[in-house]
Amino acid sequence: MLDTIDHVASILTALVALVAYGQYQWKRRSKRKLLEDFLRNEHPGKREPNDKGRRTVMHIMAELGMTEADVLDAAFSSRRVKRTPAQNRDTGRAEAIYLEYSN
Repeated sequence: MLDTIDHVASILTALVALVAYGQYQWKRRSKRKLLEDFLRNEHPGKREPNDKGRRTVMHIMAELGMTEADVLDAAFSSRRVKRTPAQNRDTGRAEAIYLEYSN
């Protein structure tokens, strides 16, 4: 009897883990699609004539209500999002990351 319960518990544990992994991947994909759609709709020149459609991570966090980790994970897992560092003019070091949609 205990042997049968053990086997059933093992199978249920694997099924729960599979469902949890599927939900995790679905949420990741949804956040990536949300970021891509947002950046695609930020047309170059939409707000200002010299606007290239680039947005900082902070701007995207405010607009989409995502955490910094979510935005960066979505950006680095997407083939359509181009990442460009914004350099400080005095030091030459990167101080922000610009994200933009790229076909």
